[in-house]
Amino acid sequence: ETLESYFERYIADEKGQGLLVSKENCIKVLNSLPSDAIRKSLYDRWERSFDGTVRISGAEKWRHIVSETTNVTKKNKKENALEIENWRIKLVLSFCYPRLDANVSKAINHLLKSPFCVHPKTGRVCIPINPDNADAFNPFSVPTIRNLCEEIDSYDNDISNSNDNVNDTNKTSLK
Repeated sequence: ETLESYFERYIADEKGQGLLVSKENCIKVLNSLPSDAIRKSLYDRWERSFDGTVRISGAEKWRHIVSETTNVTKKNKKENALEIENWRIKLVLSFCYPRLDANVSKAINHLLKSPFCVHPKTGRVCIPINPDNADAFNPFSVPTIRNLCEEIDSYDNDISNSNDNVNDTNKTSLK
C-alpha cells in the first residue's frame, strides 16, 4: 500500500516515468495481467485515450487497475483472485523496489553503501540520511571531498583556531 501511492505518482503518471501514458506501455502492462476479463475491461475503458479522443492520465489508469483488481479479489474467493492481487503487488515492486547492478554487489569500488565513503568519479561523500525525510533529500547537496578539504584548510588558516587540537571531522560541515 505504501508503494502504490509512489507508483501512481512517480511511475504510472506522465509527471513521473509515464508507464501508463502510451498505448504501447499500457498494452504491455495489460498483457501481463492474469485475467482476460479485467484486461478487456481496462482496454475498452482506455481505448479512446489511445487515439486522443479522451484524456486519461497515467495516474487515473492506475486507479482503474487498482479498482478492477481489488473488486475481483473482493467478489471472488478463488485462487484467481489471489493471483490477480499478487500480479498488482509484483508490478509495483518491479518498478519501485531499488535495484543494484552486479558491479555494486561484487566490486569493492562500487560499495557506496558505507557511510562517509567517497564516490570515485564525483568526489561526493556518502552521508547517512534520515529516512523520514528521504523525499526531501537532494543528492547534489552533499559535500565533496574537495569541499571538506577546503573547510579544513579554512579552519586551520583561521588564526583564532591556531592552538586548537580539533579532530579534522569537527572542522567540517559533517560534524
